[in-house]
Amino acid sequence: MTVQRWVTLAVICGIAIVAAVFIYYRYVQLPYWSDEAKIRTETKEAAQLDSVSKATKYVWEHTYWIIEGVDGEGEDVYIWTQADKDKPAYDTLMLPLVIKASESVSKSDIKDIFKQAKPDADIKRIQPGMLNGEPVWEIYYSRDEHTTKYYYEFYRFRDGSYVTEYALPAKYAP
Repeated sequence: MTVQRWVTLAVICGIAIVAAVFIYYRYVQLPYWSDEAKIRTETKEAAQLDSVSKATKYVWEHTYWIIEGVDGEGEDVYIWTQADKDKPAYDTLMLPLVIKASESVSKSDIKDIFKQAKPDADIKRIQPGMLNGEPVWEIYYSRDEHTTKYYYEFYRFRDGSYVTEYALPAKYAP
């Protein structure tokens, strides 16, 4: 075979590999994307939202979808809805739970509160969540204490007060 044929064969194999990876990625992600599209539509109708800006699947004790959107009055809202409606998480919790952003502590404010308490922490992620049937802000972060240790810290969503912290064992840390 000539060099030109080897190059053509290599290009075709490269394109085939990229296409296979793309198809596999879509196959793996399709159930998540379908669930997200369904929950966006259902929540938009049930909560009478004008728009949905973000939908996050949250897994801790139970699985929830947390939707961020704008209601009919033009106010930003957060909505918690249970992912598996056949298995109620808490009898006392009425879902979907709608909290206006104006009635809660903002993400930037919770970051400031956290940074005042732990200025040396490296924040990996801040997201709304649910802990013991209560809406919370979840902060996932690391600290260097001879070795890098990872933690989850929770703050009440409405007032930003501290709830609890979980330290990950070193063998489970990334």
